[in-house]
Amino acid sequence: MFNENVDNSSFRDAMANYISHPAKNELAFFKKLLEARFLSPVILKPGKGTPDCDFDLVNISDEDNQKFLPVFTDRRELLLFSPGNKLDTVTLRFGDYRHIFLVPGSTHSGLVINPGSDSFIIDHHHMLQIDELLPVLGLTIAGPFDIPISLAPEHTED
Repeated sequence: MFNENVDNSSFRDAMANYISHPAKNELAFFKKLLEARFLSPVILKPGKGTPDCDFDLVNISDEDNQKFLPVFTDRRELLLFSPGNKLDTVTLRFGDYRHIFLVPGSTHSGLVINPGSDSFIIDHHHMLQIDELLPVLGLTIAGPFDIPISLAPEHTED
């Protein structure tokens, strides 16, 4: 769960196809999004690295002060975002993020996938669109995690 390696090559392919031809590749993209496991930078709280440890998810803001959770398809993408810095990560699925964003009072605008390169945004509109596509895809959303998740102060890039 903490500091795992993930391989999302099929999701990255689906994302590239979706960017090129959204209408043609929408279902395949959303299906791969639901299957993917992403790395999320965290600040570990006491009990570091233990299964019962809780943590704060790191968030970032854009120029309009909209808050996003940065998520990464692999370690290489994480290093593009924060070169030279050792960031702890937790591995989450789309359902975990969806739970965070759709709870009443959430102030986040969405996810940004690979903010060091792709900067692909999944916003509330996409999340609701996925809910509508679930029956078509024959899938359910896994999550949320049964571990305490909270949000850390914003990460600011120097």
